[in-house]
Amino acid sequence: MNFIKGGGVKSDNIFNYIKSIGFEIETTDIVKFNIKEEDGREILVNSALTNETSGYDNDEPDEYVNIIDTGSLQFKITNDSAEDTYFNEEIEKISEAADCDETVFKLSIPKNRYLTQGEYDIKMLRHDELINCGFFSDVEWIITHYRPNKSPNVILESFLKSMSMLKDHLSQLVTIPNSRLLYLDEDEFVNYENASVNQTYVLPDTSLLYFNNIYTNTDHGEIRAKNYDITQNLEVVVQMTFGCDILHIYRIMRKLLSVDFTSANLQKIKDILHRNPENEKIKEIDNLIRNIETGESFDVQIITATLNIVKSIFENYNKTSKYPLPSNDTTKKIQMYFFLIFYKIYIYLNLFLSDKESRPLFKMMSSFMVRHTNYMLYTEIKKLMRELFPDKTDSEILKIIEKLIVPLDKNKNLRPLFVHEFMNESIKEKYMKPSYFSKGSKNIGNPLYSITDYFAHFERELADEEMRDWLVANSIDEKSAKYPLDYDTVIVEFRDFPTFCYMQILIEGSDKLCDELLDINVGVFSMKIINEFMNSSSKTQSRLTKRASNLSKRASNPTRRSTHTRLKRHATI
Repeated sequence: MNFIKGGGVKSDNIFNYIKSIGFEIETTDIVKFNIKEEDGREILVNSALTNETSGYDNDEPDEYVNIIDTGSLQFKITNDSAEDTYFNEEIEKISEAADCDETVFKLSIPKNRYLTQGEYDIKMLRHDELINCGFFSDVEWIITHYRPNKSPNVILESFLKSMSMLKDHLSQLVTIPNSRLLYLDEDEFVNYENASVNQTYVLPDTSLLYFNNIYTNTDHGEIRAKNYDITQNLEVVVQMTFGCDILHIYRIMRKLLSVDFTSANLQKIKDILHRNPENEKIKEIDNLIRNIETGESFDVQIITATLNIVKSIFENYNKTSKYPLPSNDTTKKIQMYFFLIFYKIYIYLNLFLSDKESRPLFKMMSSFMVRHTNYMLYTEIKKLMRELFPDKTDSEILKIIEKLIVPLDKNKNLRPLFVHEFMNESIKEKYMKPSYFSKGSKNIGNPLYSITDYFAHFERELADEEMRDWLVANSIDEKSAKYPLDYDTVIVEFRDFPTFCYMQILIEGSDKLCDELLDINVGVFSMKIINEFMNSSSKTQSRLTKRASNLSKRASNPTRRSTHTRLKRHATI
Protein backbone atom coordinates (compact mmCIF):
# COMPACT_ATOMS: atom_id res chain seq x y z
CA MET A 1 0.00 0.00 0.00
CA ASN A 2 1.52 3.32 -1.07
CA PHE A 3 1.58 5.54 1.99
CA ILE A 4 3.90 6.65 4.74
CA LYS A 5 2.55 5.11 7.91
CA GLY A 6 2.19 7.09 11.09
CA GLY A 7 4.07 10.24 10.20
CA GLY A 8 5.67 12.39 7.56
CA VAL A 9 3.02 14.26 5.60
CA LYS A 10 0.45 11.49 5.51
CA SER A 11 -2.14 10.03 7.85
CA ASP A 12 -2.01 10.41 11.62
CA ASN A 13 -4.67 11.24 14.20
CA ILE A 14 -2.50 13.86 15.93
CA PHE A 15 -2.95 16.00 12.81
CA ASN A 16 -6.61 16.41 13.84
CA TYR A 17 -5.31 19.09 16.22
CA ILE A 18 -4.05 21.32 13.42
CA LYS A 19 -6.18 24.49 13.40
CA SER A 20 -4.77 26.09 10.29
CA ILE A 21 -2.35 25.10 7.60
CA GLY A 22 -0.64 27.31 5.05
CA PHE A 23 1.63 26.92 2.08
CA GLU A 24 4.08 29.52 0.77
CA ILE A 25 4.81 28.57 -2.83
CA GLU A 26 7.84 30.44 -4.16
CA THR A 27 9.34 30.74 -7.62
CA THR A 28 12.21 32.58 -9.26
CA ASP A 29 10.89 31.84 -12.76
CA ILE A 30 8.77 34.97 -13.03
CA VAL A 31 8.55 38.55 -11.77
CA LYS A 32 5.28 39.99 -10.48
CA PHE A 33 4.19 43.51 -11.35
CA ASN A 34 1.19 45.61 -10.44
CA ILE A 35 0.00 48.11 -13.02
CA LYS A 36 -0.28 51.61 -11.56
CA GLU A 37 -0.72 55.10 -12.91
CA GLU A 38 1.95 57.78 -12.65
CA ASP A 39 1.81 61.18 -14.35
CA GLY A 40 -0.99 60.08 -16.68
CA ARG A 41 0.73 56.89 -17.83
CA GLU A 42 0.64 53.34 -16.59
CA ILE A 43 3.81 51.90 -15.06
CA LEU A 44 4.78 48.49 -13.71
CA VAL A 45 5.69 48.25 -10.03
CA ASN A 46 7.63 45.39 -8.44
CA SER A 47 7.69 45.42 -4.65
CA ALA A 48 9.66 43.59 -1.99
CA LEU A 49 8.16 42.56 1.33
CA THR A 50 9.98 43.13 4.58
CA ASN A 51 9.38 41.18 7.79
CA GLU A 52 7.24 44.06 9.00
CA THR A 53 4.97 44.32 5.99
CA SER A 54 4.34 40.60 5.74
CA GLY A 55 2.71 40.16 9.15
CA TYR A 56 -1.00 39.59 9.58
CA ASP A 57 -1.66 43.06 10.98
CA ASN A 58 0.43 45.01 8.49
CA ASP A 59 -0.76 43.85 5.10
CA GLU A 60 -0.15 46.65 2.65
CA PRO A 61 -2.82 46.58 -0.07
CA ASP A 62 -0.25 47.36 -2.74
CA GLU A 63 1.84 44.35 -1.73
CA TYR A 64 -0.85 41.72 -2.22
CA VAL A 65 -3.28 40.53 -4.84
CA ASN A 66 -6.10 38.65 -3.15
CA ILE A 67 -7.47 35.87 -5.33
CA ILE A 68 -9.61 34.30 -2.61
CA ASP A 69 -10.35 35.75 0.82
CA THR A 70 -13.03 34.01 2.89
CA GLY A 71 -13.31 33.05 6.51
CA SER A 72 -11.87 29.61 5.86
CA LEU A 73 -9.50 30.16 2.94
CA GLN A 74 -7.10 32.85 1.77
CA PHE A 75 -5.09 32.89 -1.45
CA LYS A 76 -2.66 35.79 -1.84
CA ILE A 77 -0.07 36.63 -4.44
CA THR A 78 2.84 38.63 -3.13
CA ASN A 79 6.56 39.20 -3.50
CA ASP A 80 9.23 37.36 -1.58
CA SER A 81 12.76 38.56 -0.87
CA ALA A 82 14.97 38.05 -3.91
CA GLU A 83 17.15 34.98 -4.27
CA ASP A 84 20.73 35.33 -5.50
CA THR A 85 19.93 34.10 -9.01
CA TYR A 86 22.06 34.76 -12.08
CA PHE A 87 19.27 36.98 -13.35
CA ASN A 88 19.17 39.17 -10.25
CA GLU A 89 22.96 39.40 -10.11
CA GLU A 90 22.95 40.86 -13.63
CA ILE A 91 20.03 43.17 -12.87
CA GLU A 92 21.93 44.53 -9.87
CA LYS A 93 25.06 45.07 -11.99
CA ILE A 94 23.00 47.00 -14.54
CA SER A 95 21.53 49.10 -11.70
CA GLU A 96 24.95 49.83 -10.21
CA ALA A 97 26.19 51.16 -13.54
CA ALA A 98 23.08 53.23 -14.27
CA ASP A 99 21.96 56.74 -13.45
CA CYS A 100 19.14 55.87 -11.08
CA ASP A 101 17.56 59.31 -11.33
CA GLU A 102 15.91 58.18 -14.56
CA THR A 103 14.09 55.07 -15.75
CA VAL A 104 16.49 52.13 -16.12
CA PHE A 105 14.15 49.24 -17.01
CA LYS A 106 11.21 48.97 -19.39
CA LEU A 107 8.95 46.18 -20.59
CA SER A 108 8.05 46.17 -24.27
CA ILE A 109 4.85 44.25 -25.02
CA PRO A 110 3.24 43.56 -28.43
CA LYS A 111 -0.20 44.99 -29.07
CA ASN A 112 -2.90 42.95 -27.36
CA ARG A 113 -6.47 43.27 -26.10
CA TYR A 114 -5.54 43.23 -22.41
CA LEU A 115 -3.02 46.06 -22.05
CA THR A 116 -3.32 49.68 -23.14
CA GLN A 117 0.36 50.46 -23.79
CA GLY A 118 3.11 48.89 -25.83
CA GLU A 119 5.83 49.94 -23.41
CA TYR A 120 5.91 50.31 -19.65
CA ASP A 121 8.44 51.93 -17.34
CA ILE A 122 9.41 49.61 -14.49
CA LYS A 123 9.76 50.82 -10.90
CA MET A 124 10.73 49.01 -7.70
CA LEU A 125 8.88 49.76 -4.48
CA ARG A 126 11.25 49.83 -1.53
CA HIS A 127 10.22 51.20 1.87
CA ASP A 128 7.17 52.98 0.39
CA GLU A 129 9.30 54.72 -2.24
CA LEU A 130 9.31 54.09 -5.99
CA ILE A 131 12.86 53.78 -7.31
CA ASN A 132 14.41 53.02 -10.70
CA CYS A 133 17.26 50.72 -9.64
CA GLY A 134 17.69 47.58 -7.60
CA PHE A 135 16.63 44.00 -8.16
CA PHE A 136 13.41 42.13 -8.83
CA SER A 137 11.88 40.31 -5.89
CA ASP A 138 10.61 36.77 -6.33
CA VAL A 139 6.99 35.68 -6.49
CA GLU A 140 5.23 33.97 -3.62
CA TRP A 141 1.73 32.52 -3.58
CA ILE A 142 0.40 32.20 -0.04
CA ILE A 143 -2.53 29.83 0.50
CA THR A 144 -3.89 29.46 4.02
CA HIS A 145 -6.60 27.05 5.13
CA TYR A 146 -8.28 28.25 8.32
CA ARG A 147 -10.25 25.74 10.38
CA PRO A 148 -9.62 22.88 7.92
CA ASN A 149 -11.74 19.78 8.22
CA LYS A 150 -10.43 17.59 11.01
CA SER A 151 -8.65 14.78 9.29
CA PRO A 152 -5.59 12.60 9.89
CA ASN A 153 -4.70 13.44 6.26
CA VAL A 154 -5.17 17.21 6.64
CA ILE A 155 -1.60 18.05 5.56
CA LEU A 156 -1.61 16.14 2.31
CA GLU A 157 -5.23 17.05 1.55
CA SER A 158 -4.51 20.76 2.09
CA PHE A 159 -1.34 20.59 0.02
CA LEU A 160 -3.10 18.96 -2.93
CA LYS A 161 -5.96 21.45 -2.67
CA SER A 162 -3.48 24.36 -2.60
CA MET A 163 -1.55 23.12 -5.61
CA SER A 164 -4.82 22.61 -7.47
CA MET A 165 -5.68 26.26 -6.75
CA LEU A 166 -2.31 27.38 -8.08
CA LYS A 167 -2.80 25.23 -11.17
CA ASP A 168 -6.19 26.91 -11.76
CA HIS A 169 -4.63 30.35 -11.30
CA LEU A 170 -1.87 29.65 -13.81
CA SER A 171 -4.43 28.27 -16.27
CA GLN A 172 -6.37 31.54 -16.09
CA LEU A 173 -3.37 33.59 -17.19
CA VAL A 174 -3.24 34.87 -20.76
CA THR A 175 0.21 34.48 -22.31
CA ILE A 176 1.48 37.35 -24.45
CA PRO A 177 4.60 36.18 -26.36
CA ASN A 178 7.43 38.24 -27.83
CA SER A 179 7.71 40.67 -24.94
CA ARG A 180 11.11 42.17 -24.19
CA LEU A 181 12.84 43.37 -21.05
CA LEU A 182 14.80 46.53 -21.88
CA TYR A 183 17.48 48.28 -19.89
CA LEU A 184 19.27 51.60 -20.27
CA ASP A 185 22.77 51.21 -21.70
CA GLU A 186 24.42 54.61 -21.86
CA ASP A 187 21.79 56.68 -23.70
CA GLU A 188 19.59 54.02 -25.28
CA PHE A 189 17.42 51.11 -24.22
CA VAL A 190 18.64 47.71 -25.34
CA ASN A 191 17.20 44.22 -25.11
CA TYR A 192 18.20 42.06 -22.14
CA GLU A 193 19.33 38.87 -23.86
CA ASN A 194 19.85 36.39 -21.01
CA ALA A 195 16.19 35.84 -20.12
CA SER A 196 14.81 34.95 -23.50
CA VAL A 197 11.52 33.16 -22.82
CA ASN A 198 10.00 36.62 -23.43
CA GLN A 199 6.51 35.86 -22.19
CA THR A 200 4.21 38.23 -20.34
CA TYR A 201 1.28 36.75 -18.43
CA VAL A 202 -1.84 38.77 -17.71
CA LEU A 203 -4.68 37.90 -15.36
CA PRO A 204 -7.67 39.46 -17.16
CA ASP A 205 -9.62 42.21 -15.39
CA THR A 206 -6.92 42.74 -12.77
CA SER A 207 -3.80 44.89 -12.41
CA LEU A 208 -1.66 41.77 -12.09
CA LEU A 209 1.06 40.99 -14.61
CA TYR A 210 3.95 38.52 -14.60
CA PHE A 211 7.05 38.51 -16.77
CA ASN A 212 9.13 35.39 -17.36
CA ASN A 213 12.76 35.79 -16.34
CA ILE A 214 14.17 32.28 -16.92
CA TYR A 215 17.93 32.81 -17.09
CA THR A 216 18.95 31.17 -20.36
CA ASN A 217 22.70 31.76 -20.36
CA THR A 218 23.27 28.28 -18.88
CA ASP A 219 22.74 24.80 -20.31
CA HIS A 220 19.98 24.09 -17.79
CA GLY A 221 18.26 27.41 -18.47
CA GLU A 222 18.47 26.95 -22.22
CA ILE A 223 16.83 23.53 -21.95
CA ARG A 224 14.08 24.88 -19.70
CA ALA A 225 13.38 27.79 -22.05
CA LYS A 226 12.49 25.58 -25.01
CA ASN A 227 8.71 25.43 -25.47
CA TYR A 228 8.21 26.86 -21.98
CA ASP A 229 4.66 26.47 -20.68
CA ILE A 230 4.01 28.16 -17.32
CA THR A 231 1.33 25.59 -16.42
CA GLN A 232 3.84 22.74 -16.86
CA ASN A 233 7.39 24.06 -16.60
CA LEU A 234 7.15 26.57 -13.75
CA GLU A 235 9.42 25.43 -10.90
CA VAL A 236 8.43 26.11 -7.31
CA VAL A 237 9.60 25.54 -3.75
CA VAL A 238 6.91 24.95 -1.15
CA GLN A 239 7.07 25.87 2.52
CA MET A 240 4.44 24.69 4.97
CA THR A 241 3.26 26.37 8.17
CA PHE A 242 0.69 25.07 10.59
CA GLY A 243 -1.19 26.46 13.55
CA CYS A 244 -2.20 24.45 16.59
CA ASP A 245 -2.96 24.86 20.25
CA ILE A 246 0.30 25.08 22.17
CA LEU A 247 -0.68 21.93 24.10
CA HIS A 248 -0.16 19.77 21.03
CA ILE A 249 2.93 21.37 19.49
CA TYR A 250 5.50 18.79 20.59
CA ARG A 251 3.44 15.80 19.48
CA ILE A 252 2.77 17.31 16.06
CA MET A 253 6.42 18.25 15.54
CA ARG A 254 7.52 14.79 16.62
CA LYS A 255 5.04 13.09 14.32
CA LEU A 256 6.06 15.21 11.34
CA LEU A 257 9.59 13.88 11.79
CA SER A 258 8.40 10.27 11.98
CA VAL A 259 8.72 8.24 8.82
CA ASP A 260 7.72 4.59 8.74
CA PHE A 261 7.88 3.13 5.25
CA THR A 262 6.44 -0.18 4.22
CA SER A 263 9.06 -2.65 3.04
CA ALA A 264 7.73 -2.24 -0.51
CA ASN A 265 8.24 1.53 -0.33
CA LEU A 266 11.75 1.13 1.02
CA GLN A 267 12.55 -1.27 -1.79
CA LYS A 268 11.25 1.18 -4.37
CA ILE A 269 13.55 3.92 -3.12
CA LYS A 270 16.47 1.48 -3.12
CA ASP A 271 15.64 0.54 -6.70
CA ILE A 272 15.62 4.21 -7.69
CA LEU A 273 18.95 4.68 -5.94
CA HIS A 274 20.33 1.67 -7.82
CA ARG A 275 19.22 3.20 -11.13
CA ASN A 276 21.01 6.42 -10.24
CA PRO A 277 24.01 5.39 -8.12
CA GLU A 278 25.79 8.72 -8.62
CA ASN A 279 22.80 10.91 -7.84
CA GLU A 280 23.61 12.73 -4.61
CA LYS A 281 20.00 13.85 -4.17
CA ILE A 282 18.71 10.31 -3.81
CA LYS A 283 21.58 9.45 -1.47
CA GLU A 284 20.56 12.44 0.64
CA ILE A 285 16.99 11.15 0.84
CA ASP A 286 18.15 7.62 1.59
CA ASN A 287 20.43 8.86 4.37
CA LEU A 288 17.55 10.84 5.86
CA ILE A 289 15.36 7.74 5.94
CA ARG A 290 18.13 5.66 7.52
CA ASN A 291 18.73 8.32 10.19
CA ILE A 292 15.07 8.51 11.11
CA GLU A 293 14.67 4.73 11.21
CA THR A 294 17.71 4.26 13.43
CA GLY A 295 16.85 7.19 15.71
CA GLU A 296 19.96 9.10 14.62
CA SER A 297 18.06 12.02 13.12
CA PHE A 298 19.53 15.20 14.60
CA ASP A 299 16.18 16.97 14.33
CA VAL A 300 14.48 14.24 16.36
CA GLN A 301 17.30 14.44 18.89
CA ILE A 302 16.86 18.22 19.16
CA ILE A 303 13.19 18.14 20.07
CA THR A 304 13.67 15.12 22.34
CA ALA A 305 16.53 16.82 24.19
CA THR A 306 14.59 20.08 24.42
CA LEU A 307 11.57 18.34 25.90
CA ASN A 308 13.86 16.66 28.42
CA ILE A 309 15.19 20.06 29.51
CA VAL A 310 11.63 21.24 30.16
CA LYS A 311 10.74 18.10 32.11
CA SER A 312 13.92 18.39 34.16
CA ILE A 313 13.49 22.01 35.24
CA PHE A 314 9.87 21.44 36.22
CA GLU A 315 10.71 18.32 38.21
CA ASN A 316 13.52 20.19 39.92
CA TYR A 317 11.22 23.13 40.69
CA ASN A 318 8.44 21.00 42.18
CA LYS A 319 10.93 19.17 44.40
CA THR A 320 12.29 22.38 45.91
CA SER A 321 9.45 24.92 45.81
CA LYS A 322 6.84 25.83 48.41
CA TYR A 323 4.44 26.50 45.54
CA PRO A 324 4.62 23.47 43.22
CA LEU A 325 3.07 23.85 39.81
CA PRO A 326 -0.16 21.84 39.51
CA SER A 327 -0.56 19.11 36.93
CA ASN A 328 -3.18 20.73 34.70
CA ASP A 329 -3.51 22.10 31.17
CA THR A 330 -2.30 25.57 32.16
CA THR A 331 0.97 24.13 33.44
CA LYS A 332 1.28 21.96 30.35
CA LYS A 333 0.88 25.05 28.16
CA ILE A 334 3.61 26.81 30.12
CA GLN A 335 5.84 23.78 29.59
CA MET A 336 5.24 23.85 25.84
CA TYR A 337 6.05 27.57 25.63
CA PHE A 338 9.33 26.85 27.42
CA PHE A 339 9.85 23.98 24.95
CA LEU A 340 9.68 26.36 21.96
CA ILE A 341 11.96 28.93 23.62
CA PHE A 342 14.53 26.25 24.51
CA TYR A 343 14.25 24.79 21.01
CA LYS A 344 15.67 28.01 19.55
CA ILE A 345 18.35 28.25 22.22
CA TYR A 346 19.38 24.64 21.57
CA ILE A 347 19.78 25.33 17.85
CA TYR A 348 21.71 28.53 18.56
CA LEU A 349 24.17 26.79 20.89
CA ASN A 350 24.69 23.54 19.02
CA LEU A 351 24.38 24.54 15.37
CA PHE A 352 24.54 28.27 14.82
CA LEU A 353 27.58 28.97 16.98
CA SER A 354 29.36 25.80 15.90
CA ASP A 355 29.06 26.52 12.17
CA LYS A 356 31.27 29.59 11.80
CA GLU A 357 32.39 28.71 8.29
CA SER A 358 29.11 28.65 6.37
CA ARG A 359 26.71 29.94 9.05
CA PRO A 360 23.48 29.88 7.02
CA LEU A 361 20.38 31.70 8.13
CA PHE A 362 19.24 30.67 11.60
CA LYS A 363 15.89 29.51 10.24
CA MET A 364 17.62 27.11 7.82
CA MET A 365 19.44 25.17 10.51
CA SER A 366 16.62 22.92 11.66
CA SER A 367 13.40 21.25 10.56
CA PHE A 368 11.13 23.79 12.23
CA MET A 369 10.95 27.56 12.39
CA VAL A 370 8.80 28.99 15.16
CA ARG A 371 7.01 32.01 13.68
CA HIS A 372 6.99 33.90 16.99
CA THR A 373 9.86 35.57 18.79
CA ASN A 374 10.94 34.11 22.10
CA TYR A 375 9.79 37.35 23.72
CA MET A 376 6.24 36.64 22.52
CA LEU A 377 6.45 33.12 23.94
CA TYR A 378 7.84 34.44 27.23
CA THR A 379 4.97 36.92 27.50
CA GLU A 380 2.50 34.03 27.20
CA ILE A 381 4.31 32.19 30.00
CA LYS A 382 3.81 35.17 32.31
CA LYS A 383 0.10 35.38 31.42
CA LEU A 384 -0.41 31.71 32.21
CA MET A 385 1.58 31.98 35.44
CA ARG A 386 -0.84 34.70 36.55
CA GLU A 387 -3.70 32.28 35.90
CA LEU A 388 -2.03 29.69 38.11
CA PHE A 389 -1.20 32.19 40.85
CA PRO A 390 -3.81 35.01 40.68
CA ASP A 391 -2.89 36.32 44.14
CA LYS A 392 0.77 36.86 43.34
CA THR A 393 2.30 40.15 42.19
CA ASP A 394 4.19 40.57 38.92
CA SER A 395 7.51 40.50 40.76
CA GLU A 396 6.53 37.27 42.51
CA ILE A 397 5.61 35.72 39.15
CA LEU A 398 9.07 36.68 37.85
CA LYS A 399 10.61 35.00 40.90
CA ILE A 400 8.82 31.75 40.04
CA ILE A 401 10.11 31.89 36.45
CA GLU A 402 13.59 32.69 37.74
CA LYS A 403 13.47 29.73 40.12
CA LEU A 404 12.67 27.50 37.14
CA ILE A 405 15.51 28.90 35.02
CA VAL A 406 18.42 29.54 37.41
CA PRO A 407 19.29 25.82 37.84
CA LEU A 408 20.16 25.72 34.13
CA ASP A 409 23.14 27.89 35.10
CA LYS A 410 23.81 26.63 38.62
CA ASN A 411 22.89 22.94 38.72
CA LYS A 412 25.72 20.69 37.49
CA ASN A 413 23.19 18.08 36.36
CA LEU A 414 20.97 20.49 34.44
CA ARG A 415 23.58 22.72 32.79
CA PRO A 416 24.84 19.97 30.41
CA LEU A 417 21.34 19.28 29.07
CA PHE A 418 21.83 21.92 26.37
CA VAL A 419 25.04 20.25 25.16
CA HIS A 420 24.80 17.97 22.14
CA GLU A 421 27.69 15.89 20.85
CA PHE A 422 27.82 18.18 17.80
CA MET A 423 28.62 21.23 19.92
CA ASN A 424 31.95 22.80 19.03
CA GLU A 425 34.50 22.17 21.80
CA SER A 426 35.42 25.84 22.22
CA ILE A 427 31.72 26.72 22.43
CA LYS A 428 31.18 23.94 24.96
CA GLU A 429 34.04 25.24 27.10
CA LYS A 430 32.47 28.71 27.24
CA TYR A 431 28.98 27.36 27.84
CA MET A 432 29.96 25.06 30.71
CA LYS A 433 31.41 28.03 32.64
CA PRO A 434 28.44 30.42 33.11
CA SER A 435 29.47 34.06 33.05
CA TYR A 436 27.61 37.18 34.10
CA PHE A 437 28.40 40.56 32.59
CA SER A 438 28.04 44.11 33.81
CA LYS A 439 25.57 46.55 32.34
CA GLY A 440 26.56 47.71 28.88
CA SER A 441 28.30 44.52 27.82
CA LYS A 442 27.27 43.15 24.43
CA ASN A 443 27.12 39.69 26.00
CA ILE A 444 24.33 40.51 28.45
CA GLY A 445 21.50 38.20 27.46
CA ASN A 446 23.62 35.84 25.38
CA PRO A 447 22.42 32.32 26.30
CA LEU A 448 25.91 31.00 25.59
CA TYR A 449 27.03 32.51 28.89
CA SER A 450 23.85 32.46 30.95
CA ILE A 451 20.33 31.14 30.39
CA THR A 452 19.23 33.23 33.39
CA ASP A 453 20.53 36.43 31.79
CA TYR A 454 18.85 35.50 28.51
CA PHE A 455 15.47 35.44 30.28
CA ALA A 456 16.31 38.58 32.28
CA HIS A 457 16.90 40.34 28.95
CA PHE A 458 13.16 39.97 28.26
CA GLU A 459 12.48 42.39 31.12
CA ARG A 460 14.69 45.19 29.81
CA GLU A 461 12.89 48.48 29.22
CA LEU A 462 13.26 48.82 25.46
CA ALA A 463 10.92 50.83 23.23
CA ASP A 464 10.96 48.11 20.59
CA GLU A 465 9.67 45.07 22.46
CA GLU A 466 11.05 42.65 19.87
CA MET A 467 14.56 43.79 20.80
CA ARG A 468 14.01 42.39 24.29
CA ASP A 469 14.79 39.01 22.75
CA TRP A 470 18.58 38.85 22.57
CA LEU A 471 18.42 36.56 19.52
CA VAL A 472 16.38 39.17 17.64
CA ALA A 473 18.39 42.14 18.90
CA ASN A 474 21.56 40.49 17.57
CA SER A 475 20.07 39.71 14.14
CA ILE A 476 20.03 35.95 14.68
CA ASP A 477 16.34 35.05 14.87
CA GLU A 478 15.18 37.14 11.92
CA LYS A 479 14.64 36.91 8.14
CA SER A 480 11.27 35.27 8.61
CA ALA A 481 7.83 36.78 9.14
CA LYS A 482 6.71 36.66 12.77
CA TYR A 483 3.03 36.35 13.55
CA PRO A 484 0.88 37.50 16.46
CA LEU A 485 0.13 34.90 19.09
CA ASP A 486 -3.56 34.67 19.98
CA TYR A 487 -5.56 32.20 22.07
CA ASP A 488 -2.52 29.95 22.59
CA THR A 489 -2.41 29.14 18.88
CA VAL A 490 1.21 28.92 17.76
CA ILE A 491 2.37 29.09 14.14
CA VAL A 492 5.31 26.88 13.15
CA GLU A 493 6.94 26.34 9.78
CA PHE A 494 7.91 22.78 8.87
CA ARG A 495 11.00 23.38 6.76
CA ASP A 496 11.48 19.73 5.80
CA PHE A 497 8.08 19.59 4.12
CA PRO A 498 9.54 19.78 0.57
CA THR A 499 11.87 16.87 1.32
CA PHE A 500 9.04 14.74 2.66
CA CYS A 501 6.99 15.58 -0.44
CA TYR A 502 9.97 14.60 -2.58
CA MET A 503 10.04 11.21 -0.87
CA GLN A 504 6.31 10.80 -1.28
CA ILE A 505 6.53 11.47 -5.02
CA LEU A 506 9.35 8.93 -5.32
CA ILE A 507 7.10 6.37 -3.67
CA GLU A 508 3.87 7.14 -5.52
CA GLY A 509 5.22 8.32 -8.86
CA SER A 510 5.81 6.42 -12.05
CA ASP A 511 9.35 5.60 -13.18
CA LYS A 512 9.15 8.46 -15.68
CA LEU A 513 7.98 10.90 -13.01
CA CYS A 514 10.79 9.85 -10.66
CA ASP A 515 13.40 10.31 -13.41
CA GLU A 516 12.09 13.83 -14.05
CA LEU A 517 12.21 14.57 -10.34
CA LEU A 518 15.88 13.57 -10.21
CA ASP A 519 16.73 16.27 -12.76
CA ILE A 520 15.96 19.08 -10.30
CA ASN A 521 17.09 19.82 -6.77
CA VAL A 522 15.54 18.15 -3.75
CA GLY A 523 12.54 20.20 -2.66
CA VAL A 524 12.04 21.85 -6.06
CA PHE A 525 9.02 20.79 -8.09
CA SER A 526 7.84 21.59 -11.59
CA MET A 527 4.13 22.04 -12.15
CA LYS A 528 4.23 19.03 -14.47
CA ILE A 529 5.49 16.85 -11.63
CA ILE A 530 2.96 18.35 -9.22
CA ASN A 531 0.12 17.78 -11.69
CA GLU A 532 1.04 14.12 -12.12
CA PHE A 533 1.47 13.73 -8.37
CA MET A 534 -2.01 15.21 -7.81
CA ASN A 535 -3.47 12.74 -10.28
CA SER A 536 -1.76 9.74 -8.68
CA SER A 537 -2.54 10.91 -5.15
CA SER A 538 -6.22 11.38 -5.91
CA LYS A 539 -6.37 7.65 -6.63
CA THR A 540 -4.94 6.82 -3.21
CA GLN A 541 -6.84 9.43 -1.19
CA SER A 542 -9.94 7.27 -0.86
CA ARG A 543 -7.79 4.42 0.48
CA LEU A 544 -6.11 6.77 2.96
CA THR A 545 -9.44 8.21 4.08
CA LYS A 546 -10.88 4.75 4.56
CA ARG A 547 -7.80 3.67 6.53
CA ALA A 548 -7.97 6.81 8.71
CA SER A 549 -11.66 6.16 9.37
CA ASN A 550 -10.88 2.63 10.47
CA LEU A 551 -8.12 3.88 12.78
CA SER A 552 -10.51 6.39 14.35
CA LYS A 553 -13.12 3.70 14.91
CA ARG A 554 -10.58 1.42 16.55
CA ALA A 555 -9.29 4.25 18.75
CA SER A 556 -12.81 4.94 20.03
CA ASN A 557 -13.65 1.25 20.54
CA PRO A 558 -14.00 0.50 24.31
CA THR A 559 -12.27 -2.84 23.81
CA ARG A 560 -9.10 -0.95 22.85
CA ARG A 561 -9.10 1.45 25.82
CA SER A 562 -5.50 0.64 26.69
CA THR A 563 -4.36 2.13 23.36
CA HIS A 564 -6.39 5.28 23.99
CA THR A 565 -4.94 5.61 27.49
CA ARG A 566 -1.42 5.26 26.15
CA LEU A 567 -2.03 8.09 23.67
CA LYS A 568 -3.47 10.27 26.41
CA ARG A 569 -0.52 9.63 28.71
CA HIS A 570 1.90 10.46 25.89
CA ALA A 571 0.33 13.92 25.69
CA THR A 572 1.77 14.82 29.09
CA ILE A 573 5.45 15.43 29.76
